Amino acid sequence: MKKLLCVIGTRPQVIKHMPFQKEMEDHYDIINLHTGQHYDHEMKAIFVKDIKLDNELELSSTDRKGRILEMANSISKYIDDTLPDMVIVYGDTDTTLAAAQATTERGLALCHIEAGLRSHNLDMPEEINRIETDKLSHLLLCPSVEAVNQLQREGITEGVFMVGDIMKDAIQMNQNVKGKLRDYNYYYATLHRPYNVDIESRLRYVLGQLSDLDDMVILPLHPRTEGNMKRFGISKSEYNGIEFVAPQSYLSNLNYMLQSRAVLTDSGGMQKEAYWISKKCITLRSETEWKETLHNGCNTLMFADLSDLQSNLKEASGPWNTELYGDGNSAKRIKDIIDQYFNQIK
Repeated sequence: MKKLLCVIGTRPQVIKHMPFQKEMEDHYDIINLHTGQHYDHEMKAIFVKDIKLDNELELSSTDRKGRILEMANSISKYIDDTLPDMVIVYGDTDTTLAAAQATTERGLALCHIEAGLRSHNLDMPEEINRIETDKLSHLLLCPSVEAVNQLQREGITEGVFMVGDIMKDAIQMNQNVKGKLRDYNYYYATLHRPYNVDIESRLRYVLGQLSDLDDMVILPLHPRTEGNMKRFGISKSEYNGIEFVAPQSYLSNLNYMLQSRAVLTDSGGMQKEAYWISKKCITLRSETEWKETLHNGCNTLMFADLSDLQSNLKEASGPWNTELYGDGNSAKRIKDIIDQYFNQIK
């Protein structure tokens, strides 16, 4: 049985991995390595409780460059210990790039799930991670036709497949979430990008705009955001319109989104999740990798000036394209492609 090493480190990667593991585990020997990129223990535990971890890294580096190098070195050693036939990486995190570099160094096949996405903002570390990982990958599994076309524009055509978005598999597996969360109307927000939370004036501005909306905002606090609030001396009590809650599990997060009036986020994954459940979304960024979600006002980009946040939330949106980013069978397509890859190299 061929052995697949799956390297994960963040919430979105865990979500993407769940349907992949379910589809593959009876056909391949699956090894799951968590890099520890989500450094908060409680947050990491919430995100990984639904999958079996074979090992976890303990990171000591705090700067991005040092963290990627440390992860790459540790992943290389783990590859030597486990001898996988292929390494699977997801998305665009530092974990993704570190695993890609380690895999290349060891001369192994690399499969990138969610290849070809571009925000065209080179100030985002994620954009660099995407570009470099795609250059190193043997299988580039794209969530959209636009992602395939983007790779072609970059001269990458070998090993490129359009499979749809594996996160759609996950949301279809879990969309029958039940249990009322709040007895009042609310917006659901998440906030963690450095350009929104690492500068005190910006963080205060965004929180202030959220707090002034016409209904309560439920905001689960990402460790980065909470740490910066403490560092800047920002008290939760300053924002009467925000209910700050702990990081949520995937199912709880989905439940909050389903029952909200709308979603406000700087997350990539939640833009898609909001779209798939036909929930209006305001993305607190100046760009998005998921440009198709912007059609028909389903998703709106807002960044520098948030003064029209309330009026944008009230604007009508839809209809939503039920087939956007696939039909929820991406994991099956990915299995077929990986099967084909190994059959060709026998």
